Amino acid sequence: WLQLNIVADFEEIEIISSYFTNYTLGNHIEDGTIKMYFNFNDKEQIELIVINISRLFNIKDIIWSTINEENWMKNWMKNFNPVNILNKVLIIPDWDRKNYNLKYVIKIHPAMAFGTGHHATTQLIMEHMIDYDIGQYDNLLDLGCGSGILSFLSKRMGVRDVTAIDVDPICKENFYKNANLNDIIDIDFSIQDVHKLNNYNYNVVVANIDKHNIIKIIDKFEKNDYASILIISGFLFKDKNQVIDCFRKTYADVISKKGEWGAMVVKRK
Repeated sequence: WLQLNIVADFEEIEIISSYFTNYTLGNHIEDGTIKMYFNFNDKEQIELIVINISRLFNIKDIIWSTINEENWMKNWMKNFNPVNILNKVLIIPDWDRKNYNLKYVIKIHPAMAFGTGHHATTQLIMEHMIDYDIGQYDNLLDLGCGSGILSFLSKRMGVRDVTAIDVDPICKENFYKNANLNDIIDIDFSIQDVHKLNNYNYNVVVANIDKHNIIKIIDKFEKNDYASILIISGFLFKDKNQVIDCFRKTYADVISKKGEWGAMVVKRK
């Protein structure tokens, strides 16, 4: 894998990371440095992005290197801290054997291309899932499910029928591995493009995807037959009005922020 370390002003780090969303296999921030991982085939595109952000931000250093998955995993094992959401949800790695007293404990096997619960967008959606008590609903659609954290939390909370989709075929193995870690066997998982999905008739739809894809799915969500809620993240907070401007039959019931990232709970008018 390619590793790219960018050193910049702390307040700009998360904004810089958003430029690489469509290519990164994972990232974490340490002391003003964002460390990102990519496929070798994407290096040309990444270099163009680096040139662009160098004109926009105060970049102090750019360091390219290579890393194998074994060394990446050792780094995660050394630095992985459990993710606590509102003192109700705890995301822990599969090597953690401790007993925890929180209501919902979810285990995952960290993998380079998939979420670990540490990113602000995942945390924002989980917070809204708790706040809106989504366990009261019968069904949920998880768009861009990745490692499956949001799907597993919905099952833990009591949602009966969960459908999870992702466009990336390599997601499948990690999703099912994490499902087994959590003793969950009844999620309807499939690999497909979210834009080819026409059935949005679910009580709850969660989507942790980039801004451009969020904008594209809003029209389909507004055409569903359910009085449902849409919980979205993956956009920068400063871009929230670009999302809101797409609403015709819906409105933002809540808009939230964590770092530079935004999230919304969308309801029908």
